[in-house]
Amino acid sequence: MSETAQELFDILSEKKATITFAESCTAGLLSGRFVDVPGASNVFSLGFVTYSDMIKRKILKVKKSTLEKHTAVSKECAAEMAKNAAKIAKADVAVSVTGYAGGNDADDPLNGLVYVGCYVSGHLRVKKLLLQGDRNEVRNEACDKALEFCLKRVKKHL
Repeated sequence: MSETAQELFDILSEKKATITFAESCTAGLLSGRFVDVPGASNVFSLGFVTYSDMIKRKILKVKKSTLEKHTAVSKECAAEMAKNAAKIAKADVAVSVTGYAGGNDADDPLNGLVYVGCYVSGHLRVKKLLLQGDRNEVRNEACDKALEFCLKRVKKHL
């Protein structure tokens, strides 16, 4: 179990706040990491795995223009994912992750480019990550970094 997830859970519980996750490249891994914490259901009731652009648009209401102009792997998309997830889930905190975890071409320069969005009680921030490793390493590190980023933002704004 992640110490960061535990600390985040403790703060959310103390503040009686709720959290949601909107994931693309991590495909539910981040939500899973958080629910490893016993009692997570007290602050987490809904998460989103929106792997395709179509689902990002339909479920998370990411604007078509955002996806066309900036692509799904952009700070703009991560921002909309986090903000809209919070609204849909009626959550105080929302974390989004979108990026290139790595595919068939190990030499693709985009591999490891990840954006993490964090929305906390009206405050929105997006962080760009450049991660190294294979697909699973990128996905796992993205989860770790997303939880750390969220914890920092929650301590500041909740």
